[in-house]
Amino acid sequence: MEFGTCISGRWLNMASWSVLCVATAMAGVSTSYADGPASDKAATPSFEIAASETAASEIAASEDKNQPDDESRWAVFPVISSSPETSLMFGGVVLRHFRIPGPLERTESGSWPRRSSVAAFAAYSLNNQFIAALAPTLYLQGEQWSVGGGLSAVFFPGIFYEVGRDSRESSAENYTQRLFAGSLDVTRQVFSSFRVGMQFSAAHARITKSEAGGVLDSDGVVGSDGGLIVGAGPVVAWDSRDQDMSTQRGSLYKVAVNVYPRAFGGAYGYGLLSFNARRFFLTPQNHVLALSLAGQLGWGKMPFQVMAKLGGGNQLRGYFDARYIDIHGVVAQAEYRLPLFWRIGGAAFAGVGEVAGELSAFEPQELKFAGGVGLRYALNVEDRVNLRLDLAATGDGDINFYIAIGEAF
Repeated sequence: MEFGTCISGRWLNMASWSVLCVATAMAGVSTSYADGPASDKAATPSFEIAASETAASEIAASEDKNQPDDESRWAVFPVISSSPETSLMFGGVVLRHFRIPGPLERTESGSWPRRSSVAAFAAYSLNNQFIAALAPTLYLQGEQWSVGGGLSAVFFPGIFYEVGRDSRESSAENYTQRLFAGSLDVTRQVFSSFRVGMQFSAAHARITKSEAGGVLDSDGVVGSDGGLIVGAGPVVAWDSRDQDMSTQRGSLYKVAVNVYPRAFGGAYGYGLLSFNARRFFLTPQNHVLALSLAGQLGWGKMPFQVMAKLGGGNQLRGYFDARYIDIHGVVAQAEYRLPLFWRIGGAAFAGVGEVAGELSAFEPQELKFAGGVGLRYALNVEDRVNLRLDLAATGDGDINFYIAIGEAF
């Protein structure tokens, strides 16, 4: 998960949650790119929830084919997830995977180009939170062009903690926000796995309920008035991952600069520089070592909803989502994933992170630590759609349990 892409349903700086973190993971659509089986054939589509064998063997077999898999598929399945922020969440996902007609050649790595997908997602939680999202990701002319983004609507009661790495547990305030958001990401392959493009995003948020006399109620923090944000900026990426949702090998290096000036009609004037580096190593035993370093640097009048954050189901698991927020932030994570038996896999993970109001204020002794273990169940082996169960603990003594679909990164 990238800084600036997931604002836990409070507000989006949308390279997108795709458009929301929940929709991203559950739909199998990841940040600006997605993956999945697909085709442009007019054949009768197949509906499936799961396949067989292991994800690694399916992918290896697919890569050995002389012809790309052009079968048209739909996938429809119910969703259940759980996190400290949402309690139990119930919903459903409809996925359509296809390949857009056009010239098709193997990539430099020898694999066939990734296929396009459209995902529709809706869910409701026991905390009276509602999320609906539509997230297309299209690959044109093989992978020369990719077009992603989405639309979302969110009604999300949440908790606000005061800004800063030293925020007190007692500063927690309950509030409810209504959000409508949209994003568009367009990238062009320059050579090999190197891509350049532009990101566009807009969102309108309104805080409909807050605690009387609290910071949000008294407009004591930027963003408590809600309002409109409109932004755009360039993105540069090297993306050699074999698959987006549950990567086994390859790497992603991505830098984006997005500006949200008042001249675009937004209520705030600020900017964000975000970076993301991920590396994946596949062993002969089909074990995967996943490494991630993500960060965000901000400037200007930045609403609290788009600040760098620590915590949540995808970065520094164990901490409550956005438990610590500030202008700048960085998170490093490592995860080891391995098959156990049948469709069951295991994982162990750890991470460190920090937020700060000034670049000079980062201090190693202020790092927050978290880690844990988890189980994976393969819902769809061929596309590596896994049900994820994680138990995580923090350096502050918090322990939290997560149920989600898709890997954390």
